[in-house]
Amino acid sequence: MEALVKALGFNTHPVNQFVSNGVFGFNPYVSAHEYDLKKAEELAVKAGLKGQTVSFHVALGLEVLGEHVRTQLAKIGVNAVISYMTPED
Repeated sequence: MEALVKALGFNTHPVNQFVSNGVFGFNPYVSAHEYDLKKAEELAVKAGLKGQTVSFHVALGLEVLGEHVRTQLAKIGVNAVISYMTPED
């Protein structure tokens, strides 16, 4: 997560849930978790994704996010093809 925060630049910080503090649904008891590359690879194997190619559609302007997803999946043996879409697509 730190790599993505660094890539996105200023005014970003790691989060562990979809809503921020002060927003309905925020749970202060949800703890952060550490990324486990070995476990991620085991899950990719179990799901039959290792060695496969998957496609993601990402909004144009979020190229940093798309590249991050692609490189993270490559680390566990999943090839990701990222397509960037405009609102008109």
